[in-house]
Amino acid sequence: MEKAFDCVWRDGLLFKLKDSGIMFKWTEQYLQNRKARVRTQNFKCRPQNMKHGVPQGGALSPTLFSMFMNDIQSILRKGVYGAKHADDMAIWATEEYTGAAQARL
Repeated sequence: MEKAFDCVWRDGLLFKLKDSGIMFKWTEQYLQNRKARVRTQNFKCRPQNMKHGVPQGGALSPTLFSMFMNDIQSILRKGVYGAKHADDMAIWATEEYTGAAQARL
């Protein structure tokens, strides 16, 4: 997955955390009002609100991402398999023909 931490749907993550009872309020506050800006040589843009994702380089980010993606394997189609580690995920299907594996995926 590319830019995995940037693509986390925060409301979905917070829903999952609230449903599980895990440090919901603290995590909600940790993710709120985050801003970022781009700086190149002599130019610096205005800070922009970050509406999606978890902080890059944050100590909790791999755990939050993992919790967000935790149930993805339960929605994979029959014959499609997956494995996760931190922010990496592999999804595969084994078929006699490549086209059939692609269609299954």
